[in-house]
Amino acid sequence: MRLWIALAAAAALLLAALPASADTVVLKDGRRMSGEIVADDAAGVQLKTRGITVTFKRDEIAVVEKGEAAAPASPDDPVAQRFAAAGVPEVDRMRRRAHGLLEAADKAAAEARKDRSDADGVRGQLEAVEKRIENGRSEREKLVTRYDSARAKYDDAASKCGSGG
Repeated sequence: MRLWIALAAAAALLLAALPASADTVVLKDGRRMSGEIVADDAAGVQLKTRGITVTFKRDEIAVVEKGEAAAPASPDDPVAQRFAAAGVPEVDRMRRRAHGLLEAADKAAAEARKDRSDADGVRGQLEAVEKRIENGRSEREKLVTRYDSARAKYDDAASKCGSGG
């Protein structure tokens, strides 16, 4: 019981430290910045955090998560009821954020699978090119052998003509 109270108090302190409706910018390199979005246009997003305004270009951003006011917990949800009883009323907000993160993870996994598929396709093309190169080397060796044989016959015929004549 004490552990639950301690965890609830720690979660409440962490949540109290965040702005009530924090917006989050998730960058493609995995970094996350939370604060208040002060500008959002085609060029990028300006996020005010801890009194400093930071600008992110669109090509750096993976996801922009708009903060929402905490929704009341569902009365039928026992987990939400336990958190609410412990003083952590933002369970629904945390769940929405978790679902958003899961969706971002699913999207990243799908992109990774596509990249792997693309890489496998490139690997197949590379193997085909390497096979053509090897076939070309084999053909070159055959031509060199034929040339050497023809050259030897020519030299032999030339020496016979030159010595008999």
